Amino acid sequence: TKSDYVAFLDADDFWDLNKLENQINFMKKENFDFTYTDYFSIRDNTLIKKTNLPSNLNYKEFVKNSSINTCTMIIKRSLIGNLKFKKVDLLEDYIFKCELLRKNEIAKKFEACDTAYRLLNNNRSSNKIKNLIYLWKLNQKYNNLNFFQNLNSCFSIIFNSIKKYGLKKYY
Repeated sequence: TKSDYVAFLDADDFWDLNKLENQINFMKKENFDFTYTDYFSIRDNTLIKKTNLPSNLNYKEFVKNSSINTCTMIIKRSLIGNLKFKKVDLLEDYIFKCELLRKNEIAKKFEACDTAYRLLNNNRSSNKIKNLIYLWKLNQKYNNLNFFQNLNSCFSIIFNSIKKYGLKKYY
């Protein structure tokens, strides 16, 4: 059987035991289609810090603060519809979230910190210059951002990433 909700969890990340139940109950009670939570960042089995994300994000805010971590999201299946992750080399989850937010207009935060996100040194997103160039190209192709909007998006995302993870992630 298919659930009415979809959630994502990478093999190296962790959820609290009751995450799904608690977040889905919140979604049902408040009638939200797209929710996310704060999360803990972990590097080398050491807690780095807890995020403090905004209580909601819409598309215009998200392209400047792409802080919704995929492993914290729960989305109503009906909102996803026919949307799929794009077959791109990097940041496919960013484009997927942009498409969802353009459709739904807003994502709401469930006030819990029930996910641990592992920061790895040699993963696909560890090359920050390559990611920035790719983000620029994806913003042009899929988000139709003009030069100034794209510049604002890229610099804002860099700033928010440093705020979330610290400078160490950027060596």
